[in-house]
Amino acid sequence: MLRALPLAGLLACGGPAGPPEDPADCPDAACREAWAVGRYEADPRRVAELVRDLPDPVERVALVSRLVEAFPGETAALCGALEAGPARKRCEELNQRPHLRAPLPEPGRPLDARATPAGAKVPAENADAGDAADDSTPRLVDVDGRAWPPPFPDLAPREVSCADSRNACQSLAAREAATRADAEGAAAACLAVPDEKWRYECFFQSAEQLLRSRKAGHLRLSRMDAVVALCRGAGPYLGRCLTHVQSEVAGLAPPANREAPADWARVRRAVEALAGALAPVDADLAADLADQTWAQALRLSYATAERVVGTPLRWLPEAAVPHVRAAAAWALVGRSHERDPDLAAWVGRVAEALADRSSTPGERHPGRVRAPRDLWRAPRPEELDAELVRTVHYLGEARRLRAPEEAEDLALCVLEGAALADPPRRELLAAARDDPRPRVAWTARRLAERLREAGSR
Repeated sequence: MLRALPLAGLLACGGPAGPPEDPADCPDAACREAWAVGRYEADPRRVAELVRDLPDPVERVALVSRLVEAFPGETAALCGALEAGPARKRCEELNQRPHLRAPLPEPGRPLDARATPAGAKVPAENADAGDAADDSTPRLVDVDGRAWPPPFPDLAPREVSCADSRNACQSLAAREAATRADAEGAAAACLAVPDEKWRYECFFQSAEQLLRSRKAGHLRLSRMDAVVALCRGAGPYLGRCLTHVQSEVAGLAPPANREAPADWARVRRAVEALAGALAPVDADLAADLADQTWAQALRLSYATAERVVGTPLRWLPEAAVPHVRAAAAWALVGRSHERDPDLAAWVGRVAEALADRSSTPGERHPGRVRAPRDLWRAPRPEELDAELVRTVHYLGEARRLRAPEEAEDLALCVLEGAALADPPRRELLAAARDDPRPRVAWTARRLAERLREAGSR
């Protein structure tokens, strides 16, 4: 279905009959814009020809900006028609942001789209949701910030002079302010973006830009309060914005076998700064965000480590320990060709590796840096007593059960790693199905079930 043209576009082309069949018959730029937007879905090649043939580079930039905003994710081929510079960069970036393809969701409370906080019981309404909810555990990326108080309540919008689309001009001004570490300047420019969707995206991109220092590979950790404030201005994209920020923080983690106290101190400060900036608004979400960040950071650390050792435990806080266990077991089981179905033996191997706190220099291991698939499913009441259900994030966004005793927690981590191995260690899961520890037995059965489901799809 073609998108409806704005009335102004129709009038610019001579009335409600709409633009002419041939854009060469258009009297002005407004008519050509209306023609291009109306034709793009049906005939993108012809629209691309019009864009390339425009003699005025200013009109070309404005038309591409309008098309990118109307068809985000579908206009990458037009970016090459622009000269290198901010407009072309914006075109390329917006075509790589899939959330822009969907219409804005209906407003919802942040609690409606939040994963279970780390260490909390899985709520009964989630646990009893049945198979339909198994694959839809709420995620951080879905958190909607529109119900929260505005982050810049007393700030006036700041319009800039503009020859491009107003959305594009204001967004560019906001990014330039964020590059200078001027959070309020960025917010003021974003507040003047006329279109709601692009206003939220302006805040989202400004937060990302503010976090990144001019110096490659460095983050402005001292500005985390302002980064989170800009994320809060991103409305329905709040969760996605926070996810991008926490991924940048997690990326600071060094390989686990390195002697890196300064690097780990930096990661710790970054996690604390991120959670601390969010805690005054939502303490539970802040705790969950910190837990997910540690989970992802340790996954990256062990994915790139030459050896599986417990070296990071020399410097990490207690909150990170469950994630060291999980990432170490994942790496050790995944790299091994051993098919031993003895869970206790595997727990012993992981414990022995973690007891080794030595460090070695060397290149990064070419490990699995991408997030593994999520095999979590919340327990149903008939499967596991509620008092046994404590969860933490697993290697990132996913979740796993956590046990208070180290040996049992390591067993849970080994099973999770066995399910993600290539190929999965199904014999290890099968042997643990009747383990006398309820959490361990349930985890083995859940993972085996998830692998069967994945194989049938």
